[in-house]
Amino acid sequence: MNDETVQPPPKVLLVGLGSEIGSRLLLLNHPEQDGWAITHILTRKPGGDSNYPELGPAHHLVARLAVAEPSSVSDIDVSDDEESLIIRGRSIKLIWGDVEEEDFSSWGQWFDLVILATSQKHVNMPQVVARMEQLGRIVYGLAENATLPAVYPVFQVSEGTKLDYSQWIPSEELRGTYAAGSCQTHGWLGQAVPLVQFASEDLGLNHSESLVRAEVDIIHPDTPTGMLGTHGFSARQQDARDNLRPSFSQLGDAMVRLWPSAEGVNTVSLRTLLQPPGYQISRTYLRVPKQVAHRITWERLATWLEAFSDQYPLVTQVSKIPLGSRAYSETSTAAVVLLNRHHLRVADISRLMRGSSDHRLFQVLTQ
Repeated sequence: MNDETVQPPPKVLLVGLGSEIGSRLLLLNHPEQDGWAITHILTRKPGGDSNYPELGPAHHLVARLAVAEPSSVSDIDVSDDEESLIIRGRSIKLIWGDVEEEDFSSWGQWFDLVILATSQKHVNMPQVVARMEQLGRIVYGLAENATLPAVYPVFQVSEGTKLDYSQWIPSEELRGTYAAGSCQTHGWLGQAVPLVQFASEDLGLNHSESLVRAEVDIIHPDTPTGMLGTHGFSARQQDARDNLRPSFSQLGDAMVRLWPSAEGVNTVSLRTLLQPPGYQISRTYLRVPKQVAHRITWERLATWLEAFSDQYPLVTQVSKIPLGSRAYSETSTAAVVLLNRHHLRVADISRLMRGSSDHRLFQVLTQ
């Protein structure tokens, strides 16, 4: 008989179930595989529907989850007391509350991890962050916040490379609140990380010196926080149907944090009425000594990207078939890079450098 006590998986509080991220994160959580379990959900209580008085607030959440992932509709149910969701036979307790108004000091409930998946504004509101810290040892805000330390899961699944990403990898020593990055950040990292490592490992360069600039254009799916109506001049509040709306990205904060020596620009961000994932066009500028410039070729980069995707498929995958984003919507990776000469491009733009130099400047375009 084994006398060892089996430790339960860490208890996780998910804050926010109205967002695409919160909904999908809940459905993706398999405690037996992940080693941690979302045990409670804190979210605002949805309003009722007079046409269906028999359906309570918990049923609104079932509807939200089913729309986020239609294949899961048969896996979701509501407990008899309507105080829990039942997902694949596992009970998750529902707590109704508003993070901007609720006083959590008397809860007496302590979680191993709090995942704040409401909106970017809450990750950047000190009073909300302080309330979340009353509930858990570690708080992950699923957005960017330049004033908080960051953890980026992309680096955790690319451990083993020669570059040291340890400062952005979750560890048991963590305590407090961390920005875990936005969806745009991780999509960009799926393209940038293999190129940075190409400069470091294949060309033998100091990546902090060779990477001089990064630019990203984004087509972003509409999200539930966008309003289908003309409520104001903000693009997020305008009708999303047949309407490309100018937006902005949190990506600049991550660029400055990760590679401060490089100039980072998020040049365009458009929102449109489509389902995730979005689409990114990324331009990475590498400044390399003339003696290794001949090694930056399309063929060499394509071979590197394929090898990197084989080793780190959760970070980057490649596709030689130029399909649209929907084809890759169920792919478990940060980014799918299109690997053909129309979408992966390598250009020597050294003519744009001022004065004579012992270096060459390359633009690598990925999509």
